[in-house]
Amino acid sequence: MRIKLLAVCLGMLPTLSCANLCANISGITAPQNTEEKSIPYYSSPEAICLDGVDITNKLKKYPDDKITGAFSMINGDSNVFLVSIYSQKNYAGRILLLSDDNQETKVIDIFHNKPGKLPDKPEDSVENIIINYFDTATNTLYYSADAWAQAGAVHAIKWGGVSNPLSWTESFLHDGTFEGVYKGMPMVSTIGHDKNGAYFPSYLLRSNGAIFCTLDTRQQLWQLSPQCLAAGDDYRER
Repeated sequence: MRIKLLAVCLGMLPTLSCANLCANISGITAPQNTEEKSIPYYSSPEAICLDGVDITNKLKKYPDDKITGAFSMINGDSNVFLVSIYSQKNYAGRILLLSDDNQETKVIDIFHNKPGKLPDKPEDSVENIIINYFDTATNTLYYSADAWAQAGAVHAIKWGGVSNPLSWTESFLHDGTFEGVYKGMPMVSTIGHDKNGAYFPSYLLRSNGAIFCTLDTRQQLWQLSPQCLAAGDDYRER
């Protein structure tokens, strides 16, 4: 699906009163709530800041809009950020691209659903949409949303790169929970059922969402050095 681009704000964002959440740091920042235990790839910022000034309200479209996720598009660069926003009352999910070059700040809507329209299929849900990760090696943004009763929906948005910066293509990958990226391939954990009940497989996926292999999750922190199950090994975590 080709994303329809919509520029929601071009030019300088007006100066707002500085909130305590925003440290006096140049560029775009997204302070996290350090008191809450966060899940890897599923942490929500308390605010979006520009040069130490809270600009969260300038990014909102609806009163109940919530900043659900933020990720630096270029590792270590505070001038290019991706931000996810969700309005529960209006069933509206958005992903914005923020860029700041010290002269002007641009905010571009790169993905959004039709507000208020519930999806025909669970995999098209945007409920509680959240940015998980941006893979600079493949120019791919991964995001998740609540979808099924026992599993979320993991999506990918492919960026056209610096040669085609306004090109974004979105696709559903797999049900489950995003677990990271290994050699350009996303990892997800999900739920399955067999004659013995529920089990919890984790998969390494190709870019189109097809399963490359089932991962061995017997070791703690398996995500740091993932290994495919050997041929004939039918281990199922329960």
